[in-house]
Amino acid sequence: MEQRVLQPGEVIFREGEESEEAYRILAGKVQISIDTKAGPRVLSQLYSGEIFGEMGMVDDQPRSATAIASKQSVIEVITMDKFIEYILSDADRLSAYLGTVFERLRVSDLKLQMALRQEAETEYIGRHDHSLDDVFFGGTIEKEEEEEPHRKVRLVSTSPSSEPIEAVLEKFPFRIGRLDVIGESSPFGNNDLSVPDGEPYQISRNHCSIEEHSGRYFVRDRGSTLGTVVNGNRLSKKHKNLSEELVPGENTIVLGRDDSPHTFSVTVA
Repeated sequence: MEQRVLQPGEVIFREGEESEEAYRILAGKVQISIDTKAGPRVLSQLYSGEIFGEMGMVDDQPRSATAIASKQSVIEVITMDKFIEYILSDADRLSAYLGTVFERLRVSDLKLQMALRQEAETEYIGRHDHSLDDVFFGGTIEKEEEEEPHRKVRLVSTSPSSEPIEAVLEKFPFRIGRLDVIGESSPFGNNDLSVPDGEPYQISRNHCSIEEHSGRYFVRDRGSTLGTVVNGNRLSKKHKNLSEELVPGENTIVLGRDDSPHTFSVTVA
């Protein structure tokens, strides 16, 4: 496969261009954005191992977004005639790709549900001009900073009944979910941390994520069954709030009900 080395700010493809290739990130970070009346709107940040650009190529449709290298990156170029073979020839690659696709669908579905629920509570549909990210993050994100965040985010389990877990988070979103069976994670989970849990389950397979936006950090519930509690505030579809900003210093996250044993301390320093 052809490889390309990208410099920070280098455009991989632009919204509206023809889709002839897909890409896999070998190193670095890629930003996906769309053009709006207010300027470019960042949809996501992709990291090493993730595949992008394949939808337009497979559907033979123009690019639906713009892809730009956020920092020096290395990507693999995948042509249409090699794409299926490339994905199916490696079980780990297939599992990672399926996890990514399911996560995209899950996030899009949650955003639409929340947006429609908010609109239904107004006098008429379309009264408030919210973007989907405004719905997800409470309208607090105005622009995406170009510089890398300088804060350190550290996660530590605080439950005495579970195995010790400690990690310094270096990629975002950092996804947390339930370990599907003993010793294995679901191929559709796409989690960075899989936590053991037993019946009655407190943790969903795809429970929550820690995300960075414009140098600020948020916990987002991923549509879990029982929800997520951040610093005493419950996040769930029922509570019409899926995200909570982490404050500088120590934060508490509870996965599931208020009395769940699955608790974490997240320090933003």
